[in-house]
Amino acid sequence: MTQLPSTMSTQQPRIDPSLLSLDVNELVAVTVRLAEILDEETQLLANMDINGMSRLHPEKLKLTQMMESYQSILRARPDAVDDLPDATRDQLIRVISGFGQIMEHNFRQVATARAVNQKVVQAITDSIAEQQHLTVYTREGNQTYAGVQQSGISINLNQKA
Repeated sequence: MTQLPSTMSTQQPRIDPSLLSLDVNELVAVTVRLAEILDEETQLLANMDINGMSRLHPEKLKLTQMMESYQSILRARPDAVDDLPDATRDQLIRVISGFGQIMEHNFRQVATARAVNQKVVQAITDSIAEQQHLTVYTREGNQTYAGVQQSGISINLNQKA
């Protein structure tokens, strides 16, 4: 097996986005599919189907990476959209506008779910902490706590969804 010299990188070289071409049909298809996934994710969240949401994650990640690549191309070549035929440009604008609305709705729903989850976890943590403290009185009549654990409570919230 041939060893690469330590000065050589095994990562692929970064390609200048301005050299890439904009495939509008693929961009539209990727945007539409990602919008469908975000909409489905929002519905699954409303139904509390976390397993269904996790099933969508790999495709969502792949499509998001593709969208980021297209954004790089468009940042490097803002004139690429101007060069499109009017009908194609209008379609692209409609698709991206609809995607933006779905993405904002999805973001609000996911943020709300995370906030609710954090509050529930905090309430459970507080309740457990209260139950672990038993008030007792010393010989002098002062209140103190018996059985207090110094280590605290550890609850983990999976925030990847």
